[in-house]
Order: sequence, then C-alpha cells, then structure tokens
Amino acid sequence: MVNIVPTILTQDLSQAQTQLQSLLGLVKDVHLDVLDGRFAPNLTFNLKKAAELKLLPKFNLFLHLMVEDALAYLTKNGFFKTGQNVFLPKKTTVIIHREKNPFFKKTLAVLKDKGFKIGIALDTESKVDDVSGSIFAQVDFVLLLMVKAGFSGQKFIPSRLNQVKILDKMRFRNSFKFKIGLDGGIGKDNIRDCVQAGAQVLFVHTSLWQNNKAAQNLKNLKKLIHETRQKPNTFS
Repeated sequence: MVNIVPTILTQDLSQAQTQLQSLLGLVKDVHLDVLDGRFAPNLTFNLKKAAELKLLPKFNLFLHLMVEDALAYLTKNGFFKTGQNVFLPKKTTVIIHREKNPFFKKTLAVLKDKGFKIGIALDTESKVDDVSGSIFAQVDFVLLLMVKAGFSGQKFIPSRLNQVKILDKMRFRNSFKFKIGLDGGIGKDNIRDCVQAGAQVLFVHTSLWQNNKAAQNLKNLKKLIHETRQKPNTFS
C-alpha cells in the first residue's frame, strides 16, 4: 500500500498549526521539513519552535532535517537533552541528508541509540550507489528527492525515477527492510509513475494544499494510486 503524507513547509508556526488542524482525522502521518538556511537557501522554524506545535503529537512524524551537520544542529537545539524532545510523537522517523553532513554515520548511530527510527535522504545530485550497503541495512527509511532541496513548487525531475527503480531493485535483492519515500513536485501528472517505479511513501505539498482543499486533493491523489497497477517485485 502506498502512503500519501502531507508536507508542512513554512516559517509560520500559525500556518503550520492550522494545516495540522485540517489534517486531523484525515491522515495518520505528517512530514515536517526543517531547513537551516545553509543546507539550502530557505529557512523554516527550528526544532525549538516546532515544540510549540501542540497538535504534532497526534500524528506519526517524518522529521526531515535539511541542515548542515545534522549532529551539531540537533545538539545545538537541545534535541538530545532529557525532556527537550517530548513534543515529538512516539512514532518519529528522523531523516538526515547524506550531503553536507560530515558525521553522517555517527549521527545515524546516535539517533538509533536514542530510540528513533532513522532515515536517510538523497538530494538530486546524489545517487543510490553513493551510499554503502551497510547504511541501507540499518535504516528504516530512504528518501529520494525529486526536486532540488529547499523550495516547494519546483518541477518534478522525471530522470530521478531511474534511481527509484535502482533502489527498489537493490532493496528487494538484499531483503532490506527500509521503505522508499519520494519528495518534491509530486502530483496528478506523475504520481502513477512514482508508484510504478517502486515508491511506498509519497510526501506531497503543493498538490495537497492548493486551493485550500486538502481533503479533496488527497482523495483525488489516492484515487490515482488506486487505479495504478503497482509493479510486482519480480526481479531476476
């Protein structure tokens, strides 16, 4: 089953809270983008501010950190201090990027030791082959960006679907347990291609929030997925 997960991408806490309110009873999972303005030229509220989102614990959370040196960022924001991350849902997957993270492996190890589900993200310049099999063996989630990290509303890059297929094939052949997620530019014109390529989780922003009709937009996207014949795992 393919899961459509709404994305929260904003500097405005009030807007984020309103969006979360509109999702209550509609979805179980949300995807929160956190940008530091250095990893990519965009900025959202930081983790300390995210603690003010009172509705966040009502959802399962994909916490996507588009930040330079995720370990330093998390430490600076008190993420590992006792009681500082109690605002997070019990089911939280922390996703860090392979790029611009000098302590990539160590960060994953620390997060796993703290009891979080761990995910890795690959920006558009990175390929599946850039990551070692030992990393894929330990993570719970792999996110492939279909647009350059930083901004919503960008045009979907169709050539990235080849990386999705490579990742899906590699996951099947090695019996890895992670789920494959896609993020960026996903909508009615390409969602079927995403599913057929092997995606299991789709983060959506513009196509969900457009015209302030999240419920109807979500229904329409789900219908397209339902009508799509998903590719069976029959790799030789």
